[in-house]
Amino acid sequence: MRTFTRMPSGSWPEGAQYRPTVDENNVRSAVIGCPSCGLMGHLKANHRIADDGTVTPSVVCTSEGCGFHEFIRLEGWVP
Repeated sequence: MRTFTRMPSGSWPEGAQYRPTVDENNVRSAVIGCPSCGLMGHLKANHRIADDGTVTPSVVCTSEGCGFHEFIRLEGWVP
């Protein structure tokens, strides 16, 4: 399991980092930075974040040729 560190407010994530988000329906999620290629993206609607920051199902980078596919945990996640 790969641990992603929390970025300060106002910063955008780079590799293995995340930034909490809230959508228009008041659902908490995160923008993450791929630890392999650095691509930034939102967790998909099918992802769930547990109180301890564990994300399920596993995360797959959508960047062509990247290959990152792991379970991740968002360190410092506040439910």
